[in-house]
Amino acid sequence: MKKMMCILATAIAALVLTGCGGKPKIPANTVVACYVDLEKCLKNGNDIAELVIDNLPKHLKGKAEDAHEKAREEFEKNLSSFDFKWLAVTVGTDGQGTEEIAAVVRCDYVEKSESGKNLPQLIEDYGGVKRASKFDTDVINVYLPVFGMASIAFVDEDYIILTKNEDWLEKMVRLYADGKGDTSDAFDDLTDLGSDTVARIQTADAKTLVDLAGVRDNLESFGEQCDDADFIEDLLDIGNITLDITVSDDVLGCELTVEAGSKELAKAVEGFFNIVALCNHIGADAVAAFSTYGRLLSLDVSLELDAFCELKEETLYELAAMIRDSVEVDRSGSTVKASCTYDTEDLVELLVPPFAEIADKEL
Repeated sequence: MKKMMCILATAIAALVLTGCGGKPKIPANTVVACYVDLEKCLKNGNDIAELVIDNLPKHLKGKAEDAHEKAREEFEKNLSSFDFKWLAVTVGTDGQGTEEIAAVVRCDYVEKSESGKNLPQLIEDYGGVKRASKFDTDVINVYLPVFGMASIAFVDEDYIILTKNEDWLEKMVRLYADGKGDTSDAFDDLTDLGSDTVARIQTADAKTLVDLAGVRDNLESFGEQCDDADFIEDLLDIGNITLDITVSDDVLGCELTVEAGSKELAKAVEGFFNIVALCNHIGADAVAAFSTYGRLLSLDVSLELDAFCELKEETLYELAAMIRDSVEVDRSGSTVKASCTYDTEDLVELLVPPFAEIADKEL
C-alpha cells in the first residue's frame, strides 16, 4: 500500500510538472473558442512538406529540398528555442453587444534565439513599442495586419496574451497570472484532440449562448405563448457545435459534430448534413464532367480554372472519385457528425506532379 501511494504521488507530480495546469483558461463570457496544437502543426506540416517534395518531378525536387531545408534552418535559428505549445483564441461578449477577442500562445518566450534575443525583444525589433503597464508584466504595442493595433502582454514566462481592448487585456492577464476571474465550463473538451487533429473550433452550448445574449426569458416566454414550450426546451438542450481540423501525412479533412440535445432534433440535423453530402456528390460529378465540357466552354480566366483545364482526363476522374467518397454522415442518439476526409498520400500523389508541371511551365 505504501509503495502504491508513492507511485501515485509520483504520477501526480509528473502530471503537474508536465503542464496539466498549462491548458487554456477560457473566460466565462466566451461564445466561440479555438484551440491549435502548435507542436503538432509544426511536425505534421513538415511531414506533409516532405511528402510533397517526394512527389515532385525530378527536375523540381532539388530546388524544393533546398528551400525546405533553408526554411527549417531559419526556424531552428530564430524560433525553435521558444518551444511553442499551443494557441487559443476566444471570442466573447461583454453583455452589451461588444465583442471581446483574445489570443493566447503558450511558449517559453524568455529563451533566446541564436541572435541572443528573447521573443519580446524580437517583437520590439520588428516594430513593437514597449509601454508602461499597470500589470506586473511587460506589455508591447504592435500593429498586426489581421488584428490591427493590439497589445501583447507577457505572463509568467509561459503565456503571450494579445488583445485590442485594454480592459479585456487586464482581465486576461489577471486570469492567467493570478487565476482571478470566472472561467467557462462550456469548453471542457476543447483541448481533447485526436491523434491527427491539429485544431478545434467550438461554440458554447445553447443555454450559455442565450444567457450571454440575455434572451432566455424571451425565448421561454415565446414557447409558452405559442404552446410549444417543449420545442424551446429542446433548443436550449443543444450542446457544443465542434469543428475538428485534421492535417497529417495520413489524412486531411475536418469533422463537424453537433450535440443536438434530442433525437428528434438530431434527425433534422442529420437530414441537413445528408443534403450537404448530396451536394458534394453532385459537385464530384461536375468535376468529372469538367474534363469533357470544360474544354468546350469559353471559361472566364477570373474563375481561376485554367490550371484544371490542363489536367488529364483520368486525373480529373480520380479526383472526382475522391471527392464523391469524402463526406460521411453519422448519427448516434442525439449526436450527429459529418466528416470530410482525404487520404493525404493519395491526394498528393494525384495532384502534386501535374500541378507542379503546370506551375513550372508558367514560371
